Amino acid sequence: MEINIEQQEMPLLAMKIITGKIKFNGSTPSYTELRESIAKKINAKINLIKIEHIYNDYRSQSAKIVARVYNNEAILEKFLNKKEKAECAKLEKETKKVAEEKKTDAQV
Repeated sequence: MEINIEQQEMPLLAMKIITGKIKFNGSTPSYTELRESIAKKINAKINLIKIEHIYNDYRSQSAKIVARVYNNEAILEKFLNKKEKAECAKLEKETKKVAEEKKTDAQV
């Protein structure tokens, strides 16, 4: 998966807005995969990234993404509603599960 990112700093809101294009093979990457690749690209913590939208291009294996990267967890909690908090908790569980699977695969 290739990812090209543009960052827009929002100092008053203590976050960055990330927009970019991704190219992928097969199905559209999951939110967890996108969070991991964005975190690697901009050196941020995975739990501070919220994917807002994934806009797939018609009949091509590319998409436009919009995400937000918050400066700390307190600000993240302030901006999210109950439903989004539940989604973030679910994504964190999935991220931990994927990390454990990778760890066990590496050991075998």
